[in-house]
Amino acid sequence: MEKRSNESPKTKKQVKKAKSKNTITNVEACESSKSSSHTQFFRKPKYEGGFERISKKEYFGASESISGSSDTFHCVHGPGGKIYSEKGQLKRNLIKELDPIPTDRKWTESCTGLPANGWDIAKTLEFLVTDAAGCQQIERLNAHIRDLGKIAERGYRIDILNSLCTVVDYLVDAQRKEPRLREGLELLLRNMKNPIRLGTVSDAVKYFEQLQNFIGFLGVLLIILEEDEHFGMVSEAIIFNLSAPDRVRGLDAAPQRYVLEAAASVLDQTIARMLAVTRSSRFPTFVILALLLASDSVDNCIKLMKENIIENILCRFNPYFPVRDLPVYEVNPAEPQSCIVKLGDSSINMSTILSLLLVLLKTTMYCIEENPKLRLLIPSPSDYAQRCYIWAFRFECRAREHQHERNTLTVITALLLRCFGDRLTVFSSRFMPDIMSMAVATEVPLNKNWIRTVNFNTSQLDVQFKKTLIYLSVEALKIFPYNSFMIESQHWLLGLMYLLDPGLCSLRAHWSHALFAELRLTALKALVIALPFTASNVTKDYGIIRRIMWYIEWYSENPYDLQVLYWCVRLLQVAISTRQSPSRPIALQDLFDTHGIIILMHLCYALVAQKTPPVEKSQVIISLCLRLLTSAMCANERVGCCVYPFIKWPSSINSLAETLLDKVLFSLDKHLIISDRWLISLLNFIWEGIIWKKEYRSSFVSNDGIYKLLDLITMTRAPVQCIALAIVCDVARAGDAVGQLVTWRAKLAASDTNPRLVKRGATIASLLAAIFRDDCKATHVPLDENGIILNLDNPLMSRDLRDAISDPDFVEAKSKVTPVCLAAADMAGSRKSKVFALLHMLSEDLAQKVSLADEAFNLYKNIKLPSKDEAILVLCSHYLTIKYNETWMETKIQSPDLLPQDQDILDEFLHISKGWSNEIKRQQEEIIEKAKKKDIEEECSLYAFLGRVRLNIALDALREVRCTARSADRERMSFGLIYDAVFAHHRRALAAKMRGETVLRTYKPPLDHQNVTGQYVKVFSIHPKNKPKPRDDVELSA
Repeated sequence: MEKRSNESPKTKKQVKKAKSKNTITNVEACESSKSSSHTQFFRKPKYEGGFERISKKEYFGASESISGSSDTFHCVHGPGGKIYSEKGQLKRNLIKELDPIPTDRKWTESCTGLPANGWDIAKTLEFLVTDAAGCQQIERLNAHIRDLGKIAERGYRIDILNSLCTVVDYLVDAQRKEPRLREGLELLLRNMKNPIRLGTVSDAVKYFEQLQNFIGFLGVLLIILEEDEHFGMVSEAIIFNLSAPDRVRGLDAAPQRYVLEAAASVLDQTIARMLAVTRSSRFPTFVILALLLASDSVDNCIKLMKENIIENILCRFNPYFPVRDLPVYEVNPAEPQSCIVKLGDSSINMSTILSLLLVLLKTTMYCIEENPKLRLLIPSPSDYAQRCYIWAFRFECRAREHQHERNTLTVITALLLRCFGDRLTVFSSRFMPDIMSMAVATEVPLNKNWIRTVNFNTSQLDVQFKKTLIYLSVEALKIFPYNSFMIESQHWLLGLMYLLDPGLCSLRAHWSHALFAELRLTALKALVIALPFTASNVTKDYGIIRRIMWYIEWYSENPYDLQVLYWCVRLLQVAISTRQSPSRPIALQDLFDTHGIIILMHLCYALVAQKTPPVEKSQVIISLCLRLLTSAMCANERVGCCVYPFIKWPSSINSLAETLLDKVLFSLDKHLIISDRWLISLLNFIWEGIIWKKEYRSSFVSNDGIYKLLDLITMTRAPVQCIALAIVCDVARAGDAVGQLVTWRAKLAASDTNPRLVKRGATIASLLAAIFRDDCKATHVPLDENGIILNLDNPLMSRDLRDAISDPDFVEAKSKVTPVCLAAADMAGSRKSKVFALLHMLSEDLAQKVSLADEAFNLYKNIKLPSKDEAILVLCSHYLTIKYNETWMETKIQSPDLLPQDQDILDEFLHISKGWSNEIKRQQEEIIEKAKKKDIEEECSLYAFLGRVRLNIALDALREVRCTARSADRERMSFGLIYDAVFAHHRRALAAKMRGETVLRTYKPPLDHQNVTGQYVKVFSIHPKNKPKPRDDVELSA
């Protein structure tokens, strides 16, 4: 039954208008039309009234479509697409037919809906491209690719990446034979630029292997793709995925750290090797990828360095790549500014290349400093790569003029030298002369060389370039010391003299004052390093000491930057050189001839007078001056100066040392900062200049020098204490300081020092015990809380010494030429050996002088020490014996294969050593036990006395108070004391009333013998008038 309705005029007009303008969309066509222009089919069910609307297929009796298409234009997109019923799905599975009806592209390309089957389309595509029959269905493949492209407009999901790689790999090969697949390939490649999407947060870990395979596949595409258009798509995709921050990716995207971690293991070899062979148009992509990986982690840098990426980058500086190699004879283009000059790919991408080289080389340098063996695992650039780099460096210096490129290339050259060292042989022979000549080109210009075309002006950027060249010259000297002849042959030293000598101002470039100050400071630093590489006569020939002394003397008249003064004094120290140098006497004589000694002493006075204490930089300069003055002690010279008549050498040594020592003690007493470097230099100056000469030593001791040294020990750290103790030992050995040692007492500042060594009023014995105990604690010698030894085999062996004995190199005794005695080496830098020497001299060697001094002052032998200090001093008195015994242990370790007779003798010595240890431990324990026993006896005698004088009630209260004090906390103890006192008084009053008798006073305590001054005894000189004076024979009532 068919029923056709009439069309309304308005509807016909709208339809014609839509058809004329072609504005009917597929989505409108997909929806069921409600217009009356179509034929309508109705059906009247039996036994029911009315009609119901049916479709045309139901009217003709057609079965359900197995293609999944809708009734309108076979569209499967959007809400109008038909979803299979269970019956239709079963029928499709039985006949094994997959969408046999092709869909015209123009019906579906503008549809905004998504396919009904979603991300499963990727699995379908993978099945089609891996099946022989499916590969032949080109239209069907294109349709599914468009579906996948529509779904992946915001990015591919991480769980389909393997399928995607399979499909793209097939399309890359198949599109050459079947051009219709090209558009689908480009669609998939364009979508790769979007971030990788996650279903859940854990997918980044769950599908990490797929992510890794996907990044690796992109790297393969960069290699195999022939068309630059496709290469650009993949390049943008991989760079975006590696560089885009997480805020750009979105919350549902794979984080950047996971993508970089996945790329690190699959792209390192690809990137490093493709930099050497890729085309010029594709070279920037691999440079950017290498920079992204290198900036991510240290491990990535080391991997790239092991792939020899540096050589590949340097070779691409070749302007003739890939036609031919850089000729050996070509130094530089004749006209670098010419437009026809061809540059290499690394020069064209100079900005990115510089960043990449800086990241790689700086990271590698830090790793090599931590692990020097890594240098051997990293391949160095070949000679050809070094020549290409030198060509590019020369070109940048000439063509770029005053841009930043040549500065950065100079820094990169220094990093290359630090990373690869002397393996850069071409740098040594061809590059180093150019660097040293260019560093002083403004002072000593060359006539016939390409360096004369390098443009320098007085701008700050050029000053920075010149400073970097000077630093690079010094670095090259340290790497290639056999090229030290270039210091003079390339006029490098002469050029630096122009920067130092103020009399040569008219010969140098017209730098501004601030910029020239930077250059002068750089020249001073460079000479400090380079001067030891020069010949012995250079210092005198160039008059370096005379030039430097002008700067040092000028500071006293007109102070300038302390940094410049420090490097001047440092250069003067290097010029005098070491003690064994043959040029040392000549340099010292030059120092005396220029009155340098007087100038240095006056400089110390000037720096100390500026501030108390001097600033930190001034303290460092004073320490250098003291080291120079100490070095001059070996020359038997006397110098005076009319400019500074109050300073004479060497008679003014004592006054200078006492002035500096007083400043140090005053600063330490006020808890001000004093550099250990200054203290050690001062003590060394006193030791070599004063203590070793009798007349100066006597003056030092008479001016309370020993008191000052002992006070200094109580307020300083271990290194300073070690040298001060050594000085005191030498003075005591001479017999000049016994009286000061015996009568010394610690000041108040000793108690305020942190960490505190001794308290105020401590004697020399207490100080020695405290230093010995502190050194044992610092070296991790096992002692208990009372100072008793715990290790009987090696009682005083430090932890470092125990580790050194167990070292395989020591056990095997590899040093056959020079025997090693670790016990003797440990004594040299230890405070314990100095304490033992002082204790032994006071007890044995100088016992007679000590007795005489003690008879006069009574301040040494009659001083009662704590039991812990006595136990430590007992251990200290056997220090040398214990160290002798340690040598037998070393002999046993280093000589395992002895004859039986020798082995028996050695074992006997070891048994004797252990016996000594047992005896020392017994003596220490005996001292501690005696002290404890004496304390117990005094306490018991007190209780017995209280019991005899019928004060049992007070005795009980005292015992309860003692028990409370030991068992309760502070609050409970206070309450208990008050309660017991009140209750005891109450009980005493009740007991007195019950007895009815008086208690006679039978005991009158004398003054405390331990406190002879009586400061704790309350004495009334004038009795109060309102109270009667008590009498001894008056009976006291309760």
